[in-house]
Amino acid sequence: MAVAFSPKTASDPDGGQFILSGSSDHKAILWDKFGKRIAEFSEPAEKGEVTSVAFSPDGTELLLGLKDGSARLLDKLCKEIRRFQHKDEIASVAFSPDGIHILTACKDKTAALWNRTNNTRPQQIFTGHSAPVLCAVFSKSGDTLLTGSADGTAILWKSTGGKIRSFQHSGQIQSVAIATDGQKFATGSSDGTLKIWGLADNEVKSVKRFSRGLSSLKFSIDNQYIVLSSDANPAAQMLQLAGKLSLELKGLYQCDHRHGDLS
Repeated sequence: MAVAFSPKTASDPDGGQFILSGSSDHKAILWDKFGKRIAEFSEPAEKGEVTSVAFSPDGTELLLGLKDGSARLLDKLCKEIRRFQHKDEIASVAFSPDGIHILTACKDKTAALWNRTNNTRPQQIFTGHSAPVLCAVFSKSGDTLLTGSADGTAILWKSTGGKIRSFQHSGQIQSVAIATDGQKFATGSSDGTLKIWGLADNEVKSVKRFSRGLSSLKFSIDNQYIVLSSDANPAAQMLQLAGKLSLELKGLYQCDHRHGDLS
């Protein structure tokens, strides 16, 4: 299941007022933070499984990645506004910080940058991976982006398409993150390894804590911590960048698409 929280906005200064979930049941559901279902998207067609979800920076639009190779831009009633098409399954979607562009990572070995108002063709296609691209994120400035692939590499790109540098793992890279200062990067691998990198350095730190892959990574706003989730552990964990486990976050709610509630 893919899950995203709504961002901080003028009407929601603390953020997290809404939750968007997407599932292999071909549905995406918008919930309020109390568990009430607000709206629902459904794609009954073959390969309609929802693989990735995101909120726009102003919280007014939703973005879904589907197994059928499409990214769907929706309004907050989950009505489709626009569709962006790849040749293969979409593994990851993201909005640029200014909300003008969207980023799609695809199992056709590419990532693509699109203007959210033009779905005719991508503004930029990022090629350089030799296996499916499993994850992609923007930097806070939007000037750079980071992709991770099943080929064991992560690549840092200029948003205009130029390659800045690459990072290597022994396993598939399932998750990536960029620190808010744009100077540090995190990559999580299917072999359970978390690596923290510096922009101008070789590998800064490698932590192997898990018996299975790291499915999600996120830097804290002050860049002193990283929150991660593992395929082997149902709880999210917060690590200090020195490597110490600071906090383990147990689940409070479960997005249940079958019964239509947060339990």
